[in-house]
Amino acid sequence: SQDSISWRGQLLFQPTDDLRVRLYADYSDQTPECCTQVYVRVGETLKPANLEFAALAAGRGYVPASTDPYDRLADVDSGILADQIHRGVSAIVDWDFGWATLTSVSAWRAWDWRPQNDRDYTALDITRQSANPSDQDQWSQELRLAGGSGALTWVGGLYAFHQAVETHGVTEYGADATYWLSPAFYQANLAVTGRPRLDALLDGYTVFNDSRIETDSHAAFAQATWDITPQLHLTPGLRYTREEKQGEYAATVTGGLASPTPAELSARNGVARAQAYEASLEDEDLSGQVALSWDVSDTLLVYGSWARGYKSGGINMAGIPNLPNGQPSLTNAVVEPESVTTYELGVKAQWFDNRLTTNLAAYRTDVEDYQANVVDTGPGALRGYLANAEKVEIQVLVGPRHG
Repeated sequence: SQDSISWRGQLLFQPTDDLRVRLYADYSDQTPECCTQVYVRVGETLKPANLEFAALAAGRGYVPASTDPYDRLADVDSGILADQIHRGVSAIVDWDFGWATLTSVSAWRAWDWRPQNDRDYTALDITRQSANPSDQDQWSQELRLAGGSGALTWVGGLYAFHQAVETHGVTEYGADATYWLSPAFYQANLAVTGRPRLDALLDGYTVFNDSRIETDSHAAFAQATWDITPQLHLTPGLRYTREEKQGEYAATVTGGLASPTPAELSARNGVARAQAYEASLEDEDLSGQVALSWDVSDTLLVYGSWARGYKSGGINMAGIPNLPNGQPSLTNAVVEPESVTTYELGVKAQWFDNRLTTNLAAYRTDVEDYQANVVDTGPGALRGYLANAEKVEIQVLVGPRHG
């Protein structure tokens, strides 16, 4: 079900012919009874049969509510929420000087996110509670000056951005958690340890995750288009960006079996463990582009371009791998920035009085320090985090494309 309310308003002021002010505000409060998943199929894995879904489900006498996803039947056994509040204000001011126009864009936004899920999506007592509420607050300011005369048009400006995200999550496990999440350990020790103790290992085991990350970004940019001739156009552009990020993460655990053996503790840590760390990142980058286009005729355009883009680095705020001594691997806390260099050549043509358009393009993209999701499979909790791959290359020829 849905229970939402939202509004948006804007005002326009024009004190003079040269000055225009636009104010915007919006608010949205959404409280749906949502969301879960339905059974679609069992995916293939490399696990032995006794660790696959069918065997595990049979061992607990579990049968999905339906194996037909179009029945839209689910059998979750904990609360589900997706409450959120969005709100923001912004102001855009345009001041025309005649020879150029100065534009100011000021904005503030906030997002309060209150999710809760049954993360095992079954009626089994695997995950009793999984909530990850977050509060996000940000502001930005851009000043832009644009103008042109004759064969030259240009734009330049400054940009500043600040964001703070704070999260206080909780995950509680149930009596079926050891059986389902550590099945190899469970089956290997069942005959000796017995079901009650193995079920108690994670029953009530609760993880509290607290994190906060702040980002400050500043940039200066400029771009121009020079009409070398009425048919030949050159467009260069540059952007300098500097970013700083600071993050804190702490996971604390409580509950579960009171006095686990070292082997039991290792199995429990393999599901979730306590961890705390701080990390920071400072980086800067100069990105840009150069494009040259030639209007061969009114219906034929040939172009070529070079561009270098930049994706900011980051900090993993959901846990990282541990070192052999049990301490966090801080080298995995920081994700280095990603850079992308692209070369493109293309032709755009129109035929039959513009009733047919044909585009042909060839491009090459080189990505350095590609940011990719990886999975921590070492000792300790199974979790995904962001890391850098050394290099990625893409070469593509596209066309012809008709429209």
